[in-house]
Amino acid sequence: MRSRLGISHAQLNIIGSARTVGAGISGPIWGVLIDYRGPQPALASAFLNFLIGYSGTRFLYDRGLPSDQTSLSVLSFLFLVLCGFLVGTGDMAGSTTAINTTAKTFPDSARATAVGLVVSGIGLSAFFFSTITQAFFPGDTSHLLLLLTLGTTLPMIIGFFLVRPLPLRHSGSFQGSSGDQDGLRPTTVSDPGGSIGAEAPLLQHDTLQEREVRQYVPREDTTNREEPQQSSSRGKYLSRRRAILMGDPTLTNMFGKKLVKSQDFWLLFVIFGLCEPLPSVP
Repeated sequence: MRSRLGISHAQLNIIGSARTVGAGISGPIWGVLIDYRGPQPALASAFLNFLIGYSGTRFLYDRGLPSDQTSLSVLSFLFLVLCGFLVGTGDMAGSTTAINTTAKTFPDSARATAVGLVVSGIGLSAFFFSTITQAFFPGDTSHLLLLLTLGTTLPMIIGFFLVRPLPLRHSGSFQGSSGDQDGLRPTTVSDPGGSIGAEAPLLQHDTLQEREVRQYVPREDTTNREEPQQSSSRGKYLSRRRAILMGDPTLTNMFGKKLVKSQDFWLLFVIFGLCEPLPSVP
């Protein structure tokens, strides 16, 4: 691309940086949009951004430079920068949708594995496209751009109709079947004395989540007591675990100022920032 369009190294770096800027700026916006509107608007936007970004780059590449020019015009260069920016925003929209939907669908026991597989698929996509191009169109940048156009837009169309977050049965507020009242399934107990009746429902607050919490609460052992400091640390952990299982919004739904003040948020922010690879321009 650099030799065909007469682009300097500095201009090539600007085009590549435009993709990074587009992804970085649009990330929080896509996150808010997906949280409030679901995955469909983000996937539709990703489709348009990929289509314009990659097909626009391919159009300029196939057209090449006019015979009387030795370098790309300012307007064409700005259009290439815009295409790189749109590709970055589309990339962020698609990846954020995939990670967000996966995290909302899988339980704690499988969430990290599922999200890891999704992220690895996103990272291997560049290897996938380059391998196909080398096998069938070696050294043909135009066909690589065409493959990128089709390979990024078609999954967005499929995802628009198929991708849906599946609510977890035991996450946040307990959700039961349609026949359950207030999302609680009635559980019956026997009354040998007959004062309550043959069967009676348990108290409404005795939900499945609370029964799960009891599994994490240790029974008091009078013969083997822990040190005060260890007991205090364990109590704090169990209290936090109990709050998470019961869907405490202060722990499971952090946003706004509370999110900015969170040390875990900034730690993850730095880790993702350092691990993000630099974009490549064909």
